[in-house]
Amino acid sequence: MSAKGWNLNMLQAPPSLHICCTNKHVSLADQFLKDVSDSVKLVKSNPNAFPDGMAPIYGMAAAFPDRSTIAEMGVAYLEAVLQAQRE
Repeated sequence: MSAKGWNLNMLQAPPSLHICCTNKHVSLADQFLKDVSDSVKLVKSNPNAFPDGMAPIYGMAAAFPDRSTIAEMGVAYLEAVLQAQRE
C-alpha cells in the first residue's frame, strides 16, 4: 500500500491496521478499496516478495512469548538503525 501512496499503521493485540480518514479521503474510498484488494492479491500470490519493511518486526513481536521484553527489543532495534545511519 505504501507503493500506492497510502500510509497505514500496523497495530498488535489484535493484529490490525489504523486508518485515518479525513474529508480529503472521501472521494478516494473506491480507489482505496481497489488498492487494498490488489495489494492483498499481490501479497497472497507472492508471500516472500516483500522482505523489507516493518511487517517482520511486528510479526516477531506479536509472537514473542515474553511480551515484557518487547519494549527493550524495540529500543535495541532503533539504536542499531540509528547507529547504522551514523556510519
